[in-house]
Amino acid sequence: MIMELKQYQREVLDDLALYIDTLNDCGRLDTAFAKFWSDKGINVAEGNDDLHPYRNDVRSVPNVTVKVPTAGGKTFIACNALRTILDNYQRNHNQVVVWLVPSDTILTQTYNNLSNPLHPYRQRINTLFNNAVQVVDKEAALAGNGIDPTSISEQLTIFVLGINSFIEARRVGKPRAHRENGNLNYGLPQPPESRIENVDETSLLQYIANLNPVVIIDESHNFETNLRFDLLNNINPRFILDLTATPREKSNIISFVDAIKLKRENMVKLPVIVSNCVNKNDVIIKAIALQRNLEQQAIEEHRNGGKYIRPIVLFQAEPRTANDTVTYEKIKQDLIESGIPQEYIKIKTGDKNELINVDLLSQDCPVRYIITVNALKEGWDCPFAYVLATIANRSSRVDVEQILGRILRQPYTRQHQHELLNMSYVFTCSNQFEQTIQDIVTGLNHAGFSSRDYRAMEPANEPTLTTPEPTQAQLFAEKSFSEPAEPTIEPSDDMDIDTARVKAMLESPQESHHIVEAIAQRAVAVNQEYNQQVKQAEHQGDAAIPTELMSRVRQYRMRDMFASDVQQITIPTFWIQSNRASLFSNANEWYRLTQEELLTGFDLNRGDKKIDFPIELSQGKIIDLDERQRDEYVPVARTFNDRQIEYFKRILSDMPDDKKVESVAADFARELSKKENTVSDRDLMKYVRDVLENRSGEELSQFLDNKERVIQIIRDKIQQLKDEYVQGQFEKQCNMGKIECRADFKFPQVISFTENPVLGIDKSLYVNEQGNMNNLELNVIGQIASLDNVKFWHRNLGRGKGFCINGFRHDHYPDFIVVLKSGKVILVETKGDDRDNSDSRYKIKIGQRWENLAGSNYRYYMVFKDSAPIEGSVSVKDLLSRLRAM
Repeated sequence: MIMELKQYQREVLDDLALYIDTLNDCGRLDTAFAKFWSDKGINVAEGNDDLHPYRNDVRSVPNVTVKVPTAGGKTFIACNALRTILDNYQRNHNQVVVWLVPSDTILTQTYNNLSNPLHPYRQRINTLFNNAVQVVDKEAALAGNGIDPTSISEQLTIFVLGINSFIEARRVGKPRAHRENGNLNYGLPQPPESRIENVDETSLLQYIANLNPVVIIDESHNFETNLRFDLLNNINPRFILDLTATPREKSNIISFVDAIKLKRENMVKLPVIVSNCVNKNDVIIKAIALQRNLEQQAIEEHRNGGKYIRPIVLFQAEPRTANDTVTYEKIKQDLIESGIPQEYIKIKTGDKNELINVDLLSQDCPVRYIITVNALKEGWDCPFAYVLATIANRSSRVDVEQILGRILRQPYTRQHQHELLNMSYVFTCSNQFEQTIQDIVTGLNHAGFSSRDYRAMEPANEPTLTTPEPTQAQLFAEKSFSEPAEPTIEPSDDMDIDTARVKAMLESPQESHHIVEAIAQRAVAVNQEYNQQVKQAEHQGDAAIPTELMSRVRQYRMRDMFASDVQQITIPTFWIQSNRASLFSNANEWYRLTQEELLTGFDLNRGDKKIDFPIELSQGKIIDLDERQRDEYVPVARTFNDRQIEYFKRILSDMPDDKKVESVAADFARELSKKENTVSDRDLMKYVRDVLENRSGEELSQFLDNKERVIQIIRDKIQQLKDEYVQGQFEKQCNMGKIECRADFKFPQVISFTENPVLGIDKSLYVNEQGNMNNLELNVIGQIASLDNVKFWHRNLGRGKGFCINGFRHDHYPDFIVVLKSGKVILVETKGDDRDNSDSRYKIKIGQRWENLAGSNYRYYMVFKDSAPIEGSVSVKDLLSRLRAM
């Protein structure tokens, strides 16, 4: 089974690709960063805590950050980002990645997941890199296993390394990664820029630096700042991607993921319900009662065909003595005496770990209660954790913010039938509830959520609900459900657990239900209220602008006169019924159409193998970036590695004729595979071999002299075959009813752009419309707006912000969306008379197919000024005539 990207994860990858494209165009890191955000409507020169001008701390290397909250799937994003980076930035380098993690716990988890061929992360990487993948840890790397020059040239190599591997020198002397290593003595020349002082030339660190790797940094906020920059400079990276929930002050953020996007995709259990209890006995009893209540709902849902869930309580104790184990063992013993089976309870602390080799997600696992302090703050990945219960004295503070994020992950990333299973819960007891709330807010910040994502309420004897601001989607609801003190003396904070009371509650399901009945009722009300806000918030702003930056964007609201009409309009896009089962979905479900889906079943070797190469091939060139002065880069052309080519040609000259084609084909196929992730290495090798078959030794030698150009010609041919295949599949699936148009896009309440707005054209949907129009566009929309039957028009925004027809080759963003008084929605694409090219023909094809499937209320027109040079297009005069008649 495969793991599908969520929409917000696709948006992150789009941001990354767009940033790289901008960098490739601009050359300068600071200019590219500023332009990237300027195109989104934000001026980084103004600067604030979230976004500021580019900070170049790692030797003029692209060093960018993606901010993704806890449970947002940072590692899965990183797996997909490898292909995006290697495809788009300095493509002719090797495919070497250093994956840096901040702790041994995360190191073990990351290495196991990326190494395991059954894990969705590794499966995704295998798909993207044709199964030519090698994952090595420090020990394997020190032994030279799988990282010799030949292996490096033929595969994606991922070094999973902990930061501790490189900082031992500050404590116990030179680390092994810095020392001489005969296993890595390959005698390769070292680029001057990669030479590291005080490190042996055959060391692992020096070997990695020679490879000029892409670097992925996981949870970078845990890295010591100065040490991090020193290490990164030593590694000699060519690109650095940093993923974290809490970026550092110097981070160059290119993508923000809002918490509301995680909620829409069912990634998190929100809102968080916080209950302030009388004392720690009350905390324990309510936590246990709620667990039992949640488990009964989970059992019922599972019986009715839902997924298996076993809700877990995290009991967070406060450290008291030098021997904290006594405290944890005492809590565990009291719970057992209360009637909870011993196998239900585990301790996970810095000193004791009873969760080793325990699969908490297994239906055979009995664990329902885990006692800890902060040992779960990293490397924890169990979505069954629902309740955080802080067992502290009323006068004490527990470091709740460090593990609050551990209960936010949603099981199976889907909404569950019982509403209580879609939220998470915190029980605490404190005389200073406001301080506790602030600690929880800090915990939310640590998990990547902002202070706007909660609401607090003073403790009260009777639980009440507050009405949220109607324009803000609140993600976290702190409700105080305190009960009045019983008419007896409150027990001491130092008392043991009241095992008798817990036992009585466990023996009476009705009592258990009664204890949390009020909390459950209010939790359901909060959840319903919140879900309504999520729906309202979906179209209140520009989806491409994160919440943190909204205040810095020039925004233009929708005109009031059109607001009610627009609510009824949802423009359809192409959706396809997939035959593939995924990790979180079943076969035959419908997905938004992608080229990847259409490529299913593509067989390269059934395609045409006749390729005409130019008779005269100029020497191959590589386009790269060159630093002319500090921090300033310009594109330059460089010849392919002459030494490598001459060496290969000498070897080739000594080969028998029947082996020459095989050898050159293998070399070319390896280069092609670095960008080709839809064709297996075996099929790619066979295709290239067939293309080169019967070529003379002289021709093969000439191909080697022009290696980069020849490879590009073959790559273009493969792309042509793929385009022809997906077009055929698109038509076939449409005719079979496997592709249809489904309601998808709604106009946002506000839009943002940096260009000057267009002036003097009536009936615009927004107070101001984007003004980057040429004379033809201004003329066309001006005449359309003058028609009596036009209600309003909108200048469609570009990539990631406006409406697109998601075609079989690439997305098409028509220039204008026009709505008539009759209710018809018209898409208009303008073209100068010199633009009657293949791209225009493609757009007409998918535009007309969209019109046919979308229904009678939708039309698509490609308009030229005076004529209709492409079949299906119209002139301006003809367009106006047709619109008048609707």
